Amino acid sequence: MDKDKLMDMLNFIKFFQNKDYIERQTQINSFYNFDNYIDYYVSEKLSPIKYLKIKARTKLSKNKDYLKQTKDLLKQINTDDYVCVISPYYKDKKLDGYYKRIEQIDKEVLNNFKTIYLDYTQLGNRQFSIDSTDKDHIVINFNSFDDTHIECIKEILSSIKRIYIHSIHVLMPDTFNYQLFDYIFDTNNKTVLDLHGAVTEELKQFDTKQRAKLAETIEELALNYANKVVCMSEAMVEYYVSKYDVDPNKFVSVSIIPFDYVDKPNKTQNDIPVVVYAGGIQKWQNIDLIKEAVKINKDKFFFKIFTHNCESLKQDWKDINTDNLIIDSKNNQEIYDEYKNCDFGFILRDDTIVNNVACPTKLMEYLSFGIIPILKSDKIGSFKKYGLKYVSITDFNNGIIPNTKEKEEMINNNYEILLKIINQSHKGNKAIIDYFKN
Repeated sequence: MDKDKLMDMLNFIKFFQNKDYIERQTQINSFYNFDNYIDYYVSEKLSPIKYLKIKARTKLSKNKDYLKQTKDLLKQINTDDYVCVISPYYKDKKLDGYYKRIEQIDKEVLNNFKTIYLDYTQLGNRQFSIDSTDKDHIVINFNSFDDTHIECIKEILSSIKRIYIHSIHVLMPDTFNYQLFDYIFDTNNKTVLDLHGAVTEELKQFDTKQRAKLAETIEELALNYANKVVCMSEAMVEYYVSKYDVDPNKFVSVSIIPFDYVDKPNKTQNDIPVVVYAGGIQKWQNIDLIKEAVKINKDKFFFKIFTHNCESLKQDWKDINTDNLIIDSKNNQEIYDEYKNCDFGFILRDDTIVNNVACPTKLMEYLSFGIIPILKSDKIGSFKKYGLKYVSITDFNNGIIPNTKEKEEMINNNYEILLKIINQSHKGNKAIIDYFKN
């Protein structure tokens, strides 16, 4: 990309920041008709009143030795051994998809190094602290808009030249101070950006168009400045290379792999086929279509629905009268145990860019246990390209399902796809490790 264009984009982003939170939100509110932006923060993030109280409390308790603490830390460690991770630390967090990804990269890539997690995800409500969680992990909590804190972070980024960024979300102006941009994307650094997913497309679906527009600018900037970009699938790589005309050699593909090693599934035949769904009940999961399928097929199949919102779902589904339905809440290991006896699994994603480039952990789990997916759209990541075998929701509702021999062939075919994605991810992990080491 032209350097002048990059600079214009960076200046556009920097415009959205000012030392004072309320003034910054007022600018955002008035510039380029970002009329919903302040409403978003007042209702969803942090009210101005709460911010002022936190700011006053922080000022009263400010530790003047933050910079000394930071310099002492850097003297005590060998900075050549470390990677700076721009994200929250995953321990003690609810392991949703975002934190599962952070954990995976920590254990499979960054375990070759020591790490400093720079966690500034809560605007304003953050004291400066340095915590050594174990011999390989240091977590620094700070306020991204406190000048004293930022000087400390500049010291760290100037000393540690490997950077791993978890998602465009952590580069959004409500959490990221653009004084740090040049320190993170310094030409002497090795900076890796993990996209996690199609963030700007998610925001277009579930947030304001204004916030999505802002994220898209940040996304293009980060893709151009990062040395390496990590995607969830080959389909995601192809999408971003095409969208922004970025060098394809920057990209590696690393999916979330539920297990270190996967044995070939050995399924037993159930008298009544068992159909499973494990996940949330958000609208984008098409939970209403699952309910419709259960109603239509309640006498032909046994259904197991596992969700943390099971009481709410039981209430919504109370009109389904059948003994062939279980709605329950289980932890991951309990769900894996249930998977062993399941034949089919719902994953009813819509045909959207978010899903077209994804590599859903649920789908990987289904293939690991020889569960044949039931799909609404087969345009999920690279699975269609690889030849995924599945049952469409239309065929399922019309009673068109594979026989025993066909099921076995489908399971074997999908197992080979799973191995391909696992091997591809291992190569991607190794590429990141080698890049950081060499």
